[in-house]
Formats: sequence, structure tokens, C-alpha cells
Amino acid sequence: DFAEEGLISKKDAVMRIEPCALDQLLHPTIDKDAVKDLITTATFPPTEVGGLSEFRYVNLSQARTRGLEASVRVRPVTGLSLELGYALTDARSLPDERLLEGRALHRGTFQATYRYRRWDLEGNVRGSLSGSRPYYHLADGTELPSTFTLPPYLLLDVRVSKGLFGWLNL
Repeated sequence: DFAEEGLISKKDAVMRIEPCALDQLLHPTIDKDAVKDLITTATFPPTEVGGLSEFRYVNLSQARTRGLEASVRVRPVTGLSLELGYALTDARSLPDERLLEGRALHRGTFQATYRYRRWDLEGNVRGSLSGSRPYYHLADGTELPSTFTLPPYLLLDVRVSKGLFGWLNL
């Protein structure tokens, strides 16, 4: 941001980047983990149309997680920042190898931010799109005869702020 506003040179801006930050920026994250005695929250689908989902703690004797995260951020013009991200989280209970209940395998994120420093204005649009989520039990714990899958969903957040007095944002 300082280089874009002409406060420092682009060469100085590049020199200020920590080496480990470059590694994180240029390489996607791949994760694999085996977990024993995982206590997690599980969501259960509504028991009636228009009803609320229920959250409970559950204990899995064993689980395996594997995943991949990748993101990219660009600043095409002064004041504008665009970011896209993707996460693949393959979390399964063992030994049946079923996806963990209520957890999406795929999730994408996006964000666009524009700052007009002269007027101390900022606008931000961000969101996430989560894939379908499997369920194997009803809220009362009864196992379903077949997997019930909720469709993907989108979360969207739009904000506009104005800075005042150098320390307050409305």
C-alpha cells in the first residue's frame, strides 16, 4: 500500500516482505493429520421445514483429515485489492471412511476491498461458498437409512466505512 501511494519505492516495499511470507504466498498449504478422540461440534438438520439446525458435541474415536488451501491476491489498481481462496478439507471418521457430518468438502472465499485514502473511505465485499454437507443422523441421534445432504450455501457481507478524526470508523 505504501508503494502504491508513492510513500516508498517498489524496491523498498519488496525488501520489507518477510521471506516466510513469500513462501506462504507462492506455495499452497497441504495438510494431513490423524486424530484420536476428537471432540467436535456436529450440526444436525432441522426436524421440520423452516426449523433450526441443532448443534451438539460429539466424540469420534478416530478421524483422518487431509486438505489443501490456496489463495491469490492481486492489486490491479491503486486502492483496489481482490482475493480468491479455495479449501479442500477431506475429514473422515475411521474406520467407516464417511465424511464428517455437517462438514463441506469444498469451500471457496472471495473478497474485494477498495480504499480511497483522500476521503478516508473504504468499501468491502466478501463472502464464502460452502459445498454440500452430509448428515447421517437426526437431531435425536437416530441414524438415517441413507445419507441426507444439504445443498451448498453462500454467505455474503458488504460494508462501507468512513474514517473520522483519524481514530473512528463509521
